[in-house]
Amino acid sequence: MAPDRPYARLRFSQLEMISEIAETGGVRMAAERLHLSAAAISKSLREIERSLGFELFERLPRGMAPTARGERVVAHARLLLNEIGYMADDSALASPRQGGLIRLGASPYVIAHVLPGLLSALRAAEAADSRMTVRIHEGHLGAMFELLLAGQIDALVTLYALGDLAGTNTDAVAIEKLRDEPIVVVAPPALHPGGRRKVRWSELAAMPWILPAASTHMRRAVEAMFHMDSTMPPVPVIEGTNLQGNVSLCVAGLGCTIAPMTLVREPLESGALRLVNVREAMPSSALALVYRRISAMYRLGVDELRAAAHASFP
Repeated sequence: MAPDRPYARLRFSQLEMISEIAETGGVRMAAERLHLSAAAISKSLREIERSLGFELFERLPRGMAPTARGERVVAHARLLLNEIGYMADDSALASPRQGGLIRLGASPYVIAHVLPGLLSALRAAEAADSRMTVRIHEGHLGAMFELLLAGQIDALVTLYALGDLAGTNTDAVAIEKLRDEPIVVVAPPALHPGGRRKVRWSELAAMPWILPAASTHMRRAVEAMFHMDSTMPPVPVIEGTNLQGNVSLCVAGLGCTIAPMTLVREPLESGALRLVNVREAMPSSALALVYRRISAMYRLGVDELRAAAHASFP
C-alpha cells in the first residue's frame, strides 16, 4: 500500500527540522542547530502542518511543545532519521566477509553474565565468512527502551517485569521471555541471621540493606515482600543501580542485598556470601529479548539473535 501523499512528500530535511523543534522547544534554537533562519523554519513548519491538516506543535508563551498528534509524528521522524543513520553504518560494514551490524542494548549485569553465552551461540551459528558486528550499548531498562523505540538500537536483552514499562508504548515491541531468573537474598557471614531456618521478612527489617534504585522493579519487589509481612521496608544504607556493584559491596560486609542467583553463585560457593532462607521467596524476574515489531533492514540480524538466544536458554 502506498503511503498517504502528504507524508510521502516529507523530505529528510523536514524530518530533521521537526525533530529539532521538539528537542529544543522552539524555532530559534532549531534554526541555529540547522544553520537556517528562524523565518525559513517557521515557513516550512506552516507548510508541513497545512499539508498534513493538523498542527504539530502548540505555540506557548515560552516556546513550543508537540501536540498529541505531533508527538507521534516526532517519534516517527526520529525513528526514520535513526534508520538512515543505521543504513550508513550497516552498508559501510557490509562486505563478502561481513554480515552487517546489529545494535544491542543491555545492562551491566546482562553484559557480564548473559551476553557471553548468547553471543557465543550467535557466533557458532554464523558462517565463518559472514559474521555480524555486534555493537553493545550499555544502560538500564528505561533508557535502553527509549533508544529502542527511537531506532537507535535494534534489540534489548534485559531483566524485565511488566511494571517496568508502565506508561510506555509496549505495543510497538515484541517481548520474548528467555528464562526465569531467581532473585535471592544474600548476606555476608557476619550479618547472616544464622541457622537454616526460614526467616520472616520482618526479622530482616533492622539489617543494613544495599538495594537497587527505587525506580526499579527489583526494589519494588523487595519492598512488597516487607509490606506483605506487615513491615515497613528498610531505608537502605547504600542504594546503587549496578547489581554487580551492590553484590561487591555486600561481599565487603556493608550490608545484605538482593540479586539474581546467576550473579551470586560464585561468592556463595566461595563462602564470601551466604544465602538468606526467607519464608516467602521473592518472585523471579524474566530475562527477555525485546525488539521492535516493524520490519526493517536490521530484521535479519534480530532473527539470528533470537535463534541464538533461544538456543542459549532452551
